[in-house]
Amino acid sequence: MKRNLILLFVVICLLTAAGRAFSASPENSAYLGEISGSGAPDSLFSIHIDSDILSKCAPGCPDLRLYSAKSREIPYALIESKSKQPLAITSYELKALEYSENKDGSSTVIFKAPEGAIAINAMEISSANRNFKKAATLLGSNDRLSWKFIANGAFYDFSSKLDLRNTRLEWTTPSNYAYYKLSLADSSAGKDKEPSITLTYKELSFSTETVAANNLRIDKISVFSKPTNVPKSFDFMMVSGFSSMQDEAGNTVIIFKPHVPIETISFDVMWPAYYYRNVKIYSTDSTKPENFSLNSSTAIYNFPLFEGQSTQKSVPLNGLWRRYLKIVIENGDNPPLSINALRVGWTGRNLYFFADSPSFTYKFGVGGEGFKKPVYETEKMINSDNIDSLHPIELELSTLTKNTAYSAITPAAAFRESYEKTILTVIIAILLIVITGWIYRIIKHSNPRS
Repeated sequence: MKRNLILLFVVICLLTAAGRAFSASPENSAYLGEISGSGAPDSLFSIHIDSDILSKCAPGCPDLRLYSAKSREIPYALIESKSKQPLAITSYELKALEYSENKDGSSTVIFKAPEGAIAINAMEISSANRNFKKAATLLGSNDRLSWKFIANGAFYDFSSKLDLRNTRLEWTTPSNYAYYKLSLADSSAGKDKEPSITLTYKELSFSTETVAANNLRIDKISVFSKPTNVPKSFDFMMVSGFSSMQDEAGNTVIIFKPHVPIETISFDVMWPAYYYRNVKIYSTDSTKPENFSLNSSTAIYNFPLFEGQSTQKSVPLNGLWRRYLKIVIENGDNPPLSINALRVGWTGRNLYFFADSPSFTYKFGVGGEGFKKPVYETEKMINSDNIDSLHPIELELSTLTKNTAYSAITPAAAFRESYEKTILTVIIAILLIVITGWIYRIIKHSNPRS
């Protein structure tokens, strides 16, 4: 009996020790700063996490910690500092009133705008046609007698050769006309012939001159009113001085460490003036630039069409946050692009937390090896939808400095944290066996006949 009680006591001690999860301390953070504040017990506080802090974090900031005066972790929520609010775009469908074909081969359609259609700055046609190229000129009027120029551009589709299509026309100054006149002409129409571009890659040959003239059936035409002074949804940084190389296939390969969550990457191409290149973006969280996985496959291009240019120089990445990025530009048989710099659009973060006392001074730590991303209940309470209604108090973080007493999390501590649940399950099983045997012995001694 006494031996069983001792065994039970030992098991309970082991259970208690295993139940305590591993907790980081300030000496585990490579960089430290301080933050102080005061407020009511239910006050929410916030800290802006800028690019300097993000550059010291591992991707996703699993090593970011707030430490109380007793070195206890303070739970927090990390949210994008600038939410991606959808643009308030209003669309209107135009009603066709008149159609005519001109002697020069062009065609003209007059549309009526619905009442209330104001501040129009974009137009889009809906058509099932493929392989066309039309010069577009848009005029506006309030009496159908005096017409004023609004914009010109091009509608085109090269889907038999490339995944390239545009049926949209945009302009800077919003218009408020009651009527719109759209003129469409084939590329061969007119006295002056617009510059063209020819792309060749192995068996593929493409030229903007090869699209035959044909009629374009318009099923529907819409105009849009969208905000022109849209606040910037993310910040930008220029990346230059990177190293690029050519692989065995002649592709341009660029590898760099972004340090921030990337929304877009734009290419500042110096030469050639006109191009069309497929681009693939790979990434990895490895400590070395290896074991990359594909994240995006698209194209960048710049070539002339009619009086304007068709340009796409940016690649959307939707907040991609990895340790290394590899950009592969497929040149084919063409000369490599001369890239002056990369323009990176990125999103910052805000950290939100509830203090454990009315007045506090906390240590803020980032960097370090062996961290795992914490799972705090604060992240379930606070999100981008309700953060404004909570009225957080903004605090200033001191400059981060290197931690002279830095000590990485030991493998033993990491092992203990990783396998805590498994150990706990085994100990509970042993405890149940011991208790069952103990109860059996008590019953047996209290009733010898049984």
